[in-house]
Amino acid sequence: MNFRTVLPVKKADFEITHRDVLLSIGSCFADNIGQKLKDNKFKILVNPFGILYHPIAIAKNLEWVIQEKHFDKKDLFFQDELWHCWERHSDFSDINAAQALGKINAGMKLAREQLSKTNVLVITLGTAFVYILKSNNKMVANCHKTPSDQFDKKLLNIEEIVICFNKIIKTLKEYNPSLKIIFTLSPVRHLKDGFVENQKSKATLLLSIHQLVEQFKNVYYFPA
Repeated sequence: MNFRTVLPVKKADFEITHRDVLLSIGSCFADNIGQKLKDNKFKILVNPFGILYHPIAIAKNLEWVIQEKHFDKKDLFFQDELWHCWERHSDFSDINAAQALGKINAGMKLAREQLSKTNVLVITLGTAFVYILKSNNKMVANCHKTPSDQFDKKLLNIEEIVICFNKIIKTLKEYNPSLKIIFTLSPVRHLKDGFVENQKSKATLLLSIHQLVEQFKNVYYFPA
């Protein structure tokens, strides 16, 4: 008697070996996948930007790595006795602005060094919901427990997600022609959005991923 659902996974046309160099970015599920690979001695860098949940934040940070963006104090804001960055997880926040920037820019440097030699990039999407700061119409990667009335909440559509990744995939291919990209979709439910809303979000991400897989060679989906 089978008490769990067994998902048959179609074998890809390549295998990941210990000779490969990997970069895993995205939601907390990217941390989990990355840590398992790290524990098994694969050459992998995991979430150098911290946890990122939505597609726009992930694509934007990959673009910044290639552009060699350097964060400075104008990219920070002060709240609850800490310096935060809207583009980063709270792991990068600090009581000292210089320390916060040091951690952020060190992560960017690590990502740039890794991406230049990476041949397998794993991108794990978590949600299609984004939060937009009302004061400046800025889409944030992390709300840092700022009151919800300061944001507008929006569900990205498939076209918006495909367009943003279409651009960065082309840029990545130019930057590193040997790169293979594996998309995964985090199974972690964002139930604070609501049960139906969570399903809409995950479905939007899944359909977007499959459009990208159909459009690009060496772009894959792993049904995690």
